[in-house]
Amino acid sequence: MTRSSRPTAASSALWRWGPVVSSLAALAWAVYFTRLSTSFGMRDVTLLIGCSLWLLVSLGVAAPAAHTNLVGNLIAIRRLKLAALACVALLAAAVFVLRPLAFNWLPVACAFLHASFATAKPRRTLVSFAIVPAITLLLLDGILAAIRNTPALAHSAALQPLAHFLYSLDWTTVHLLPECAEFDPRLTYRLRPGACTFSELEFSTHYKINSLGVRDDEESLDAPEIVVLGDSFAMDWGVEQDQSFPSVLEEQVGRKVLNAAVSSYATAREFGMLERTDLSHARYLIVQYASNDFEENRLYAAQGNRIPSRDAAWYSSQVEAHTRNHSFRPAKYVYEVYRAWVGTPLAIRLYRYGWPHPRPEEFPGLPRFRDTAAEQAQSTSSHARPRLASDSPTKPAPLRAEADAFLNVLATSPVDLSALQVIVLSFDFDHRRPRPFIAELTTAIRNSPQLQTWNNLHLLDIMPTLGREDYLTIDSHLTPQGHAKVAESLLQLIRRIESHELVSLPGPARSLFQRPAPW
Repeated sequence: MTRSSRPTAASSALWRWGPVVSSLAALAWAVYFTRLSTSFGMRDVTLLIGCSLWLLVSLGVAAPAAHTNLVGNLIAIRRLKLAALACVALLAAAVFVLRPLAFNWLPVACAFLHASFATAKPRRTLVSFAIVPAITLLLLDGILAAIRNTPALAHSAALQPLAHFLYSLDWTTVHLLPECAEFDPRLTYRLRPGACTFSELEFSTHYKINSLGVRDDEESLDAPEIVVLGDSFAMDWGVEQDQSFPSVLEEQVGRKVLNAAVSSYATAREFGMLERTDLSHARYLIVQYASNDFEENRLYAAQGNRIPSRDAAWYSSQVEAHTRNHSFRPAKYVYEVYRAWVGTPLAIRLYRYGWPHPRPEEFPGLPRFRDTAAEQAQSTSSHARPRLASDSPTKPAPLRAEADAFLNVLATSPVDLSALQVIVLSFDFDHRRPRPFIAELTTAIRNSPQLQTWNNLHLLDIMPTLGREDYLTIDSHLTPQGHAKVAESLLQLIRRIESHELVSLPGPARSLFQRPAPW
C-alpha cells in the first residue's frame, strides 16, 4: 500500500463501523416493517434473515484482522470498479422497483459484497459467491426433483418423509387438468365427458367419463340400483376403473352401480351431483366421507344450506395456477424446503413474540391460530350455521363439528332419502392414525331426537380393515387391494341388510336400520 493510499483514522473508522450501523438500522427497520404487515409471509421472513446475516457479517469484518484487509481492498479499488459497483446498485434499485421480491434478497447481497471485500482477493471471492451458490442450488434442486419423481428413491425408507413433502408441493390434481375436467356453473367443476389419462408418481390411469361428468360408463346412468357418492377415494384415484370398489361391488352383488364420486367434492356438492342422477330404481346410497370435506360442508350451512360454488373465472385461475405449479422454476424445490424448514419455524416463533398476521397458506405446517375477533363476528352474524338438535350448549370439538356439518347436509338433502338405504363410510389419508369419525357420528345421531327418526342410515367403520399395504406409498390413496377390501365390507353389510338382520351401530346395541324389501 502506497503512502498516499494509507487509510486515515477517520476513514478506517468509517469503513469499519459504517456497515455495522447500516446493517443494524436495516434490521431495525425490517423488524418494524414486518410487524406492521397485515399478511406476514415468506418475503418478510427472507428480509429479516437477510438483514440479520448482513449484521453478523459486518460485525465479523469489523474485527481487527478482517478490518485491515477490508480497508486496504476498498482503497485499492479504482474508479472504474467503483463505477461498475454503482451500476450494480442502480440495477438492484431498478429490480426493486419492478419486482419487490428482489428487494427482500438485497441484504443477502450486501452481506456477500461486504464479505468479499474483506478477503485477500475480493474479485475472485465475489465471483465465487455468485457462481458457487447458484451451481449448488441447481444441483440440490436436481437431487430433490429426482427424489420427487423417481419411485425407487421415493419409496426408500430413509427418503419417504422428504418424498411425501415434495410430492405434496406440486402433485397433479385431476379436476384441474383441462383434458380431464371442465367448469360446472353449480358444482364449480365436473369431469369432462370423454377419455383422458391421469398420471402421477405411482400410477398412470385411463379415465372413461360419461355424459353426467363422472368416472363410469354410460350404461350405469340408466336406473342404477346402487349409487356411490364421494371424493377422490371413491372416484378411483390411482387405480383403473374396474379395480375400484364401486366396480368390484357391482360385479360381486350383481346389481348396477353408478359411481358418481368426483375428486375434491365434499358432501354438499356430492348431493348436488345426486340431484342429476336417475334414482328411479335406486335402493342403496353409499356416501364416502373424508376429513377434508369439513370446510365445504361448514360453508354449506353458513350460506343457508346452499352449495358453495365459484364462477368460471375462479376455476380458470385455479387451472392456470395448477399448470404454472408444474412448470420448471430454478431452485423450485430448494425454495419450498427453505420455506417449510426455515420459514415456518421462524414464523411460529415470531407470531409468539408479537408478529400478528402470519399467512398459513405460505407456511406448510403452520398452526391455525385462533382469531377471537373473527369467531365473535361469525357467532353474531346472520349467516352463522343454523344449530342442529344434536348441538351442545358449549362449542363442539372439531370432530363433533365435522359430524354436525355432515349430518346437516344429509338432513337438508335436495333428494328424498326415505326410500334409500344410506350407507356412510369414512376414509383417512393416514391409516396409522385413523380419526374416529364414524364413532362421533354415532354419538351425534343417538343424542339427537331429530335424527333418531332416520331408520335407514347405516354406518360402516372401514378403517380397521385397512393397513399400510392397502395404500399407495407416497400418494396416500387406496391400492387395488384396498378397494377390494372396501368392496367386500360393503358386500357383507348389504347381504346382512338383505337377509333382514339388524345391524347395530358401534357401542351399546341399538339399531337405526329399517328392514328393506327383497330385491
